[in-house]
Amino acid sequence: MKAFIEKYCQEKDIQAVSVCIHDHNQPVFSYSFGNRQCGFSDQVNGHTRFTIGSISKLFVTVAVLQLVDQNKVDLDRPVCDYVSDFIMKDRRYRQITVRMLLNHSSGLPSTSFRGKYTNHYYPQYIFDMLEMYRQLPLKSEPGKYSVYCNDGFVLAQYLVETVSQMSFRDYCLTYIVNPIGMKDTEFPGAVLNEDTYAHATNDYERDFNQEYVNGIGSGGVYSTAEDLCLFLDALNDYRLISQESWNEMSSMQYVNPIQTLSLNANGYGLGFDHIALPYFEAMGFKAVAKGGATFGYMSYAYLLPKRKLSVAVLSTSKESGVAALAKELGKMYLQEYQEETTLMIPKQAIQIEGSYGADNRVYQIQYKKEQLSLAYYQMGKLTTPVLLNKMETEYVYPGQLLGFDHPRFGFIDENGETYMYVTYLDGNVEIRSVIGQKIKRGEGKKMSIPGKYYLKMNEYIDQRTFYTQDLQVIAPIMMETLDVVLFPFPLRIIDEHHAVPFIELPGNYSREMCDLIILDQNLLQLGPYRYINSDQIKALPESFTLMNTDTHWFRYENQEVIQQPEHVRVIGVKVMENEAKVSYDSLYCDHILDIDYIGFMGKVGDVIEWK
Repeated sequence: MKAFIEKYCQEKDIQAVSVCIHDHNQPVFSYSFGNRQCGFSDQVNGHTRFTIGSISKLFVTVAVLQLVDQNKVDLDRPVCDYVSDFIMKDRRYRQITVRMLLNHSSGLPSTSFRGKYTNHYYPQYIFDMLEMYRQLPLKSEPGKYSVYCNDGFVLAQYLVETVSQMSFRDYCLTYIVNPIGMKDTEFPGAVLNEDTYAHATNDYERDFNQEYVNGIGSGGVYSTAEDLCLFLDALNDYRLISQESWNEMSSMQYVNPIQTLSLNANGYGLGFDHIALPYFEAMGFKAVAKGGATFGYMSYAYLLPKRKLSVAVLSTSKESGVAALAKELGKMYLQEYQEETTLMIPKQAIQIEGSYGADNRVYQIQYKKEQLSLAYYQMGKLTTPVLLNKMETEYVYPGQLLGFDHPRFGFIDENGETYMYVTYLDGNVEIRSVIGQKIKRGEGKKMSIPGKYYLKMNEYIDQRTFYTQDLQVIAPIMMETLDVVLFPFPLRIIDEHHAVPFIELPGNYSREMCDLIILDQNLLQLGPYRYINSDQIKALPESFTLMNTDTHWFRYENQEVIQQPEHVRVIGVKVMENEAKVSYDSLYCDHILDIDYIGFMGKVGDVIEWK
């Protein structure tokens, strides 16, 4: 297995990885491979910590269920009964129960990224999130359907802190980590020694310092593969929560999935992404699993409860996940044959041609003479249509899309809606997920968004990185016959000043959408963020003073810095045909290269001078 791990890491450009497998609570395989830091020879080992991302959601789930076991919390009571300072403009928030936070069905828009991923601990984050929600509406009716929601777990973390009267870190160390002998697990609030954690590499080929995910309950825990196996073993043996609570956590909690399809890509428990993995069902095993990802870290852990096998894989990687590696290692250890599993192809929708909305993309489907073409909008433009090959009532994409090789697309009708789904292979097993909802024609409503590009104005200065955030620069698209604006996700136009989320896809493809409001002709608000029309951005002056803490944007014309306070953060944006990205960040870069816009963040009164 060691040779397989090393080959996988080299092929996927994974910098470092740590693997652990437990069989009946005993470690049977442990291996770490790769460098702990970019450009250094020191290797990761079994005690090297990684940020585990969304696997952290299992910790807050267990903490809540411990309080349930103590009769201090009821899963089906409203959250506001326990957290009095959780208040929303949308009065339906009173219907949100504790269970809804843990099975992703709360209806929260989950847009609180400002100050979430930082280079220094920011304990104010939760209070900023609560203040933000006082101004925001819900995205959907509480309990209507399950769509992945980070903020629900941050709110659950705050519930644990409120009820227990302990910080989340102290609670977890006292009641989860220490009792089961997890030796290397820590939380934001603790400063880690440099040589105890794996450093993720950023897009400027520099090492990040310690990552602080301030919404700890949604993704902030540091741990090791060995500790995560101990954690899963303890859950399976009812050493952390009661058998009744474990049955709740590991049973189907997914609210209103699409019934027509044999969907198997998601199946939420409480905290878990999956309460069954088709990959292992094809070998005769039930499994529960959770994955995680933050800036430069990828992780995956699963448990086969009856077989008493736990597996955890943690890594530093810019793009490649480790779910496939983790599952293949489990299969290799079990030495089980995996039956080939093929899903039944459902009856095709009556009318499949049209536009399908999902997350930050709208697909354009044309269907003529049984020939289907697919295109999608990207950076304000429609990509060149690609012809798909028909296979029964599904259509094969001739290449890679959505991270899948030759995925098959299909279309079904249910509950008055038409949905687009994708089928792909995981080992010998077919996996299916709904990825788009057909957009119905509108009533001719319009809103004026004159700019070609819009740049974010009020990001948090200590944000970990700006490079990988899609919301830094947005190229709006008006779809007037549909009453829809793409900014960057599809929103239904209500009136000339307001557009709202309307896509309701269970799972991952309609997450983190929020209202768009036109504040004035050149200033827009998307959830908690404000955006300025790039057409109104002026050329960089020889000197200027920061008048507030917003990002001060200017057109860049190859000036050179002669003086700026050290604490001022400077970012540069390059706009290209198919994408726009932050290609300069003074926190990580030495020289400004080819950029179109430059932004400055600092303190009120800071003076910037140029030549």
